[in-house]
Amino acid sequence: DALATAGLTLADVTKVLITSTSSYATGNLELFTNADIYISRQGWENVTEGDKMGLYEQRVFFPAATWKYLQGPGKSKLHLVDDEELLPGLRFWWTGVHHRGSMAVSVQTSLGKVNFADTAFVYENLEENRPIGCIESMAEWNEVYPKLMDADLVLPFHDYRLLENYPDGIIA
Repeated sequence: DALATAGLTLADVTKVLITSTSSYATGNLELFTNADIYISRQGWENVTEGDKMGLYEQRVFFPAATWKYLQGPGKSKLHLVDDEELLPGLRFWWTGVHHRGSMAVSVQTSLGKVNFADTAFVYENLEENRPIGCIESMAEWNEVYPKLMDADLVLPFHDYRLLENYPDGIIA
């Protein structure tokens, strides 16, 4: 429905960036049959080699249908990324912090560079240099925070105030 409101169909999507290897972010990837899928190399290896923290089962990272797709027909569309410019002005880079598969997106816009990542859930994480509550590595937070803040605009991933600040859903 969200794609339809933008005048798009699933078939129109040619690139999908997975910012977190968790089923809430990976579920239904199999519906995007025309899309290349970009995902954290470390996150993928964490799933395929066994969760290094020993906390999660595979189903937490990928629903069964999605996992089957990525192991079969979607395997050739899977791109493992550490830090890559996917298109001019669009960088996808590893952060860690929240999950082994956490990635940030940096995009050049009319407002300048915009960064966002699931390492910051709400504005207070950014404004107060306050790590999120569900963190796997404080050392990664200390390393990533300055990189994340090196932008003209940094957005939190899950803050309801985004809809107040950008009521039409358009950032730039």
